[in-house]
Amino acid sequence: MNGNERSDFPNTSLTATDRRALLAGIGVLAAGAMMVGRAHAGPLNPPAGPIAPTPGPEPRIPINQTNTPGDANSTFRITQPGSYYFPGNLSGQPNKSGITIASSDVTIDMMGFRLQPANVGSASGIVNSGSLANITIRNGVIKRWEGSGIDLNPGGATGQCINISIDGITATENLARGIRVGENAIVQNCIAQGNGITGIEVGIGSAILRCTALSNPNGISAGASCVVSDCTARANQGSGILVSSGSSVLLCTANSNQTFGISAGIGSTVMQCTARENGSSGIAVSSGSTISTCCAISNSSTGISASSGSTVAQCVARQNNTGISASAGTTIIACTAIQNIGTGITVSDNCLIRDCTAYDNGSSGISGSVNNHVFNCIASGNSFHGISMVSENAIQGCSCDRNVASNIAGIRVSGTQNRIEDSTCTGNTIGIQAAASGNYIARNTCSSNTTNWSIAANNKCLVISGVNASAIFGDAGGTSPGSTNPNANYTY
Repeated sequence: MNGNERSDFPNTSLTATDRRALLAGIGVLAAGAMMVGRAHAGPLNPPAGPIAPTPGPEPRIPINQTNTPGDANSTFRITQPGSYYFPGNLSGQPNKSGITIASSDVTIDMMGFRLQPANVGSASGIVNSGSLANITIRNGVIKRWEGSGIDLNPGGATGQCINISIDGITATENLARGIRVGENAIVQNCIAQGNGITGIEVGIGSAILRCTALSNPNGISAGASCVVSDCTARANQGSGILVSSGSSVLLCTANSNQTFGISAGIGSTVMQCTARENGSSGIAVSSGSTISTCCAISNSSTGISASSGSTVAQCVARQNNTGISASAGTTIIACTAIQNIGTGITVSDNCLIRDCTAYDNGSSGISGSVNNHVFNCIASGNSFHGISMVSENAIQGCSCDRNVASNIAGIRVSGTQNRIEDSTCTGNTIGIQAAASGNYIARNTCSSNTTNWSIAANNKCLVISGVNASAIFGDAGGTSPGSTNPNANYTY
């Protein structure tokens, strides 16, 4: 280095090689410091996915005397829309309701807690004040109120409530109703037991889903155009399930109620239900209704009862007083009536009975009055006539056997202008009996009855005793059964 050059290093005896080594060491130390800094600071890239926020305060409003103070009629009063919850079990005050809802758009979560009355005197558990909409109450127990458990009144002086949702409520031992709500409501996953009037009651256009009504005067009561689905009504002092016109009862069970198991109004549907051991009819519907794929067992009156213009299809009625009973203009298809105390299937007039079985009933298997059509049915082992009709009926393609009480016929018509065709009667006391004149009897067969035919004078009937053929093996053989008349009846 000459005298004009500037040195950045102190005047030492370091050689150029030494200076290069020193600079390299300083670089290594700097890199190490950076690595240590990174290790202490953590990774530069954050983890994937959202990061949960730190929990804040409870957004809902606790029901208490600070937030929801009561008044002269209620222990707690809700006056603003919002979401409310029970902070614990809540008790009412004497001679007051527990909670009054005075605002629409309210949700109450009982959080599994109980709303209970004061020890002396109470009104209802939860009530409304004014006409309200969009109320939800869920998840709790309401019991022993002197009024109703929940009474969001469907009308009257306190106003009309609509669009109510009740979910997961147990209402027990209230002196009036367990749960009562207005129109367009949903009541689901609830239990109503031991209440004084009705377990669950809803207004027009509502739904009751997956509920149980036990030991109430009436179990479940619904207005017009309602749906009751997957519910159980048991041991109620009145009826199990009652619905008004245009309603549907689906997948329900009604057992041991003192009057009707299931009762439905005009134009209703009852499907896939079971009614057992009820004090009156198991299932009863008003005119223009449908009962389908149901089972009625051991009911004290009729298993299935259908008013005029209804349809009963693919049902079983067993061990009732009467199996299936239908008024004028009803269709009964593919049903079974077995071991009923009285008649298996009985109709009035202008009914169709098709593809049904009536077996081992204590009276007639199938009976009717005037202008009924009985097609492709089986009536077997009954204690009275297999099929018994009066006048202007058509009986076709039926099989009647082993109806064997004294003077009992497989098929019997007592009046005039009946048609009995293409049917078979075997093993009865009487095969086919026409007690009056003016009937048409064709293409039937009778065998092994005590008396095969009992036909009054002046009927259109030709009976042939069939001729036995010799053995047939191959492509031809045999003997004419005895007549070439295509409408002849045969004894064989």
